[in-house]
Amino acid sequence: MWGALFGLCFPIVATLIECSQFRSDYNFLTLLKCQLDSPLLWIIDSAPLFLGIFAYLIGRQVDVVGEKNREILDTQKRLILQEKMASIGQMTAGIAHEIKNPLNFVINYAESSLDLLQEFREEFNAGNDELSEHKRKLLEEFLYDIEHNTSDIKENGQRANRIVFSLMDQTRSSQGQRKSIQVNELIRDNLKLAFHGYRARHPSFNMEIEFDLDDGLGTIQVDPQSLGRVLINLFNNAFDAMNAKSNGSSGDYQPKIRISTSHHEEYISLFIRDNGEGINNESSKQIFEPFFTTKPSGQGNTGLGLSISLDIIEQEHHGSMHVESEMGQYTQFLIQIPYDQNSTSAGS
Repeated sequence: MWGALFGLCFPIVATLIECSQFRSDYNFLTLLKCQLDSPLLWIIDSAPLFLGIFAYLIGRQVDVVGEKNREILDTQKRLILQEKMASIGQMTAGIAHEIKNPLNFVINYAESSLDLLQEFREEFNAGNDELSEHKRKLLEEFLYDIEHNTSDIKENGQRANRIVFSLMDQTRSSQGQRKSIQVNELIRDNLKLAFHGYRARHPSFNMEIEFDLDDGLGTIQVDPQSLGRVLINLFNNAFDAMNAKSNGSSGDYQPKIRISTSHHEEYISLFIRDNGEGINNESSKQIFEPFFTTKPSGQGNTGLGLSISLDIIEQEHHGSMHVESEMGQYTQFLIQIPYDQNSTSAGS
């Protein structure tokens, strides 16, 4: 662009200088006559203009080619990543199936051992009068330790079992039956289901719910079961973030979740926003990666929920899912699903 501007200004300035050497009073006509009297001067003066335009066009083409190369490299990286994830998925599925059976034995035997220990405790309590005070306390301590250790075995076995099931869900390629549904109804039903399930584990938790649902969405062909899993996962994550912030606040904090929908010509949009702890920028870049989690370990979290959710939205429903967050303020997930499920993507 600068070359073209220089090329445009150069012949004008050169002509002014040339004419000023022979005439003191010159205007547009005298400038034109000066150029006509010197054809070679016209060619020489005009050369930078054409060279500048030529350089500008070449530069534009180089930019286009560079952008195409960047797109090709990005696509190549995505394909390589998909191939790696596919290989990891196949390996993971095999490992999960191999672990599942012995893991079930561990859990079942732990449950059976707890039942036996309960029976033993009842018998022990019925006949402990025959024992000395020292032996009775010693046996009670042993019995407590065995019960505690067995409960830990069962709890951690169940946690490992949840990880195995999550791995199997992650690698499962089959899709459920698609139905024509009202998305707003699906949202309300799954929010109610997720909230009551969360309240069963955290009775003191409560929140304010704000709906801004577009009545003009119409119906859309989706798999309600898999889409419901995505919604429940996002709702539970929001509940965890708000509950953690509520437990750490001074008391003036009010948990609030806002759910809104809107329709466009080719796709629908769903926003889920909570005023919880938020996610930092570094975690936002990794949050959809398998096994990545911002939650403390030991809380039954596998780090696969959002990865599976993204796969359901992108692979099964040809949509997109994005996250925006500010630490200590909010987290918002945006889901976009096309009406035409044969399309490759929803609004970018």
